[in-house]
Amino acid sequence: MRWFMRETTEAYIGYVRGVVDELVGGAPDARLDMTVLQRALLDRMKPGVFTPPVQRHVDAVRERWKELVGEAKDARRVELDSAALRARFEAAFPSHPADRTVAPFHVSPDLLVAAASPEAFAAGDFLAVLGEVHLGPTLNAFCTLSQHPSPGDITAALVGDHPWPALYVTGHKQELLGGPTGQRVFGAPEARRPIDYVLDFSTSPQSIDPEHHLRIADLEVVVEGDRFRAQTRDGRLVFHARQFMWLIISLEATRGFSLFAPARHVPRVTIDGLVIARERWMFAPAEIDAAELATPVDRFAGVRRWAAEHGLPRFVFVKSAVESKPTFVDLDSPLSVEVFANLVRVAREDAAARANPGGIAVTEMLPRPDQCWLVDADGRRYTSELRMVTCFGPDTRVGV
Repeated sequence: MRWFMRETTEAYIGYVRGVVDELVGGAPDARLDMTVLQRALLDRMKPGVFTPPVQRHVDAVRERWKELVGEAKDARRVELDSAALRARFEAAFPSHPADRTVAPFHVSPDLLVAAASPEAFAAGDFLAVLGEVHLGPTLNAFCTLSQHPSPGDITAALVGDHPWPALYVTGHKQELLGGPTGQRVFGAPEARRPIDYVLDFSTSPQSIDPEHHLRIADLEVVVEGDRFRAQTRDGRLVFHARQFMWLIISLEATRGFSLFAPARHVPRVTIDGLVIARERWMFAPAEIDAAELATPVDRFAGVRRWAAEHGLPRFVFVKSAVESKPTFVDLDSPLSVEVFANLVRVAREDAAARANPGGIAVTEMLPRPDQCWLVDADGRRYTSELRMVTCFGPDTRVGV
């Protein structure tokens, strides 16, 4: 991830500088309203599609991981050993002196555990599963701080990792990146310190301390030779390109990011008992004719035959180009299969209207329902994940 973010950050800053140069007519010294730059960047973004500098490095990561895993033709499981992989991994993703001199940043992987019971988990009889990987600390969210017995400890740890002023973001993702989602993208107010600032991309009023509230309209871009920066119009606050662009880079670079490119079939890949990629399949909507059969009974039987032909497990998550989030499907449940069939029909209609239609991704559910180890007093099982935070910084080891 350090290699990816270092390379992507430099490429993205160069990309933005090119946009800035277009907007100022190539002038070596110029000023530009930040809102103008924001609009120009949004105009170049498409929902669900990476910008060119990010796409190049996403492709590079996927190609290098493909080479690391090796040929896995028709395999459903790939087991790797980290010791045997280390030398090739370090050659594929070399470290750089800049890794030790740039400001620290957080990477927060979600870790799931597949175990039959708490006792099995405690005995070491489990499989670890890598979930989403977030850029930035995930423990400063309201849902975490509001329930933590000592939220001050989390804030203190963040201060230790990042002792200088931080720039938070408030707004919705579509206001920064485009797209349909309305998810908010800033940490909890309890996590902010007196030295921090909140950059407001939203169009609605916000309850933020005025002294630390920065509206996007309050900022301008200053170009000086081969450098550019963001600053308040009165020059009171200055944010260099890397510090400011990190906000957008960290949001864009990880949306829909995965280690392996979409393919007809991707095996489950495990390293030392950690699943880094669940098994998944990709289908064109037009392939799944069973979704168009006349009755629910016919559709259920047809989808079951189709799933058996492709060796799909009972429990899967399904994602189409139409939906922003995956849908859980139990292929043994007539009701769940009916939901799946409807999803496919909508995707088929959408694909017919597109020049480059997206596919339908089917991913194994892992942990499965019987591997959800967290149970309540009545024996009901709950899915759960452990949110881990790693900090990479100057002259430091990885901290968890």
